[in-house]
Amino acid sequence: MSSKEFVILLEIMNELKLLIESKDGTPTSDEIFLNSDQMERLLKCSPSTLYRLRKKGVVPFTVIGGRYYYPKNYFNREVINSITKNDPSQEFDD
Repeated sequence: MSSKEFVILLEIMNELKLLIESKDGTPTSDEIFLNSDQMERLLKCSPSTLYRLRKKGVVPFTVIGGRYYYPKNYFNREVINSITKNDPSQEFDD
């Protein structure tokens, strides 16, 4: 690897670092993600319901290694209640 290629690689790494940082300046690596089982318990729903919510775009998710992960900070009480609003027995309480 030449010194010019090395400099380009460092610049790319710095750009990636900036992309990884969240809006408020903290790295997203500190963000906590929930797996599908945890989301099903949080939303009190079945795997098929969680699948439908993903397909409709109701819940944000990312796929890593074929598994689905959901950002925990997105799911506050109001969001969870709005997702489960059709069934009052599924409302989330602290």
